[in-house]
Amino acid sequence: MANLPPLRLRRERAVMIAYEKFKRLEEGCPVRSLVNKWQAGNRLKRNSFMHSVRELSKEVDLPQNRVALALHGASSPANAPGVPEARKSLIDPEVNKKCTKTVLRNTARKTVAQYPADYIKVYTDGSTRENLGQKTSGYGVVVQFPGTIENDEILGACSGRSNYVAEMVAIQNAVEYIEERHNEKTAQPSPIVLFTDSLSSLQAIESPADTLPEPLAKTLACVGRLQEEHKIRTTFQYVPGHVDVEGNVKADLLAKLGTKLDPVDEPQTFEQARTIGDEWARNKWSKSWENGNTGREVWQNLKGPSKSDEWWQLNREEQVTIARYRTGHCPICAYFAKFKPNFDSRCRHCQDDVETVNHILYECAKLHPKQGHLSETKAGLHEELALYGDREALRRTAAFLVRVIRE
Repeated sequence: MANLPPLRLRRERAVMIAYEKFKRLEEGCPVRSLVNKWQAGNRLKRNSFMHSVRELSKEVDLPQNRVALALHGASSPANAPGVPEARKSLIDPEVNKKCTKTVLRNTARKTVAQYPADYIKVYTDGSTRENLGQKTSGYGVVVQFPGTIENDEILGACSGRSNYVAEMVAIQNAVEYIEERHNEKTAQPSPIVLFTDSLSSLQAIESPADTLPEPLAKTLACVGRLQEEHKIRTTFQYVPGHVDVEGNVKADLLAKLGTKLDPVDEPQTFEQARTIGDEWARNKWSKSWENGNTGREVWQNLKGPSKSDEWWQLNREEQVTIARYRTGHCPICAYFAKFKPNFDSRCRHCQDDVETVNHILYECAKLHPKQGHLSETKAGLHEELALYGDREALRRTAAFLVRVIRE
């Protein structure tokens, strides 16, 4: 239930990420030299760090073309020249993805329409697809220059394996294309508004400079040149995807076409390598949970950690109570009887059936005198108590279980 992978998997992921970091250190660094010159030898005891890397590389396709780490002091781009204004909400800040599609679409269109006709309007999108176990990413860009009828369209493949990277590459290519047009004097200097559905990219723009992913670092450098050389102001505006905003729809189509192109063998950044490691660990964890032999009762209701599970909205005491009873590792007689052969597993309240989680929640005649047996009133009881459901039902169930155990 908690979004916490097994310890061994976390260690394996940490080994891969550390290895990728060491390989990107500056030339002549002793740590990088040790990693590059390492040769496998036979060990009678536990494996070394590099032995672990060798075994993990059989499971994970680590990049071979790497971008060196940029080792420089931290600085925030918030007040740096050329940093675009990042608007992370729509024209009505109360409208978000929880609203109906109609409300979301209308508000998104109003957000786009608020920018004057003399703006250069840009739509970007990224996409990822899996084919025969391999992920490919593509990006799409639609540019509307003022006073023109036809839009400029750009698509391509990128070496990243996530939507996040593809979205950032799309933004980078869009801004660089506009800079190229202005340098060639084939476009009139005009304010730029770039529409994207990638909130994570807009949030990353405000990160310290030394933590910026490479595509965003190049984007900000390009925005700075546009402002300095052409006096062009740039705004990044969030608009939700898949709500029938015309430019976004076209950019999405171009991005999907881009996933079918052959990716360019570009050097991959440390952030991209970390994404590969995270994705591998997540998939391995998911498969082990799906094919495991333990926790099957939980698995029937919860295929994996999910933020949509309202268990996350409970306080700590309620979370612990619900988690214990979901797994069955809780203070009930049926659980104690597993460790004490002569332990009486009958319900301590009614002395009738075996005291299981299901019995306490729904079947015990003493705990539920009005409802009676589960077989008679199952539907009604499920509305009152539930280990899986909305927040109020979970809170009600947690309070009931705490009270029952204390009696």
